[in-house]
Amino acid sequence: MKKTLLFLLLNILCVISFAQSRHISQTTKKIVFTRDGGIYQCCGSSQNLE
Repeated sequence: MKKTLLFLLLNILCVISFAQSRHISQTTKKIVFTRDGGIYQCCGSSQNLE
């Protein structure tokens, strides 16, 4: 019983951690935009940046 609860708890924590790890803060976005000069590094475009 204890192993099952521990397993479920660890799975829930993993899901929560993964969901939060995909958030990119506004500060990070501004730093990257400034660093790259507003140009997409893959193709050199400056339009439709996300």
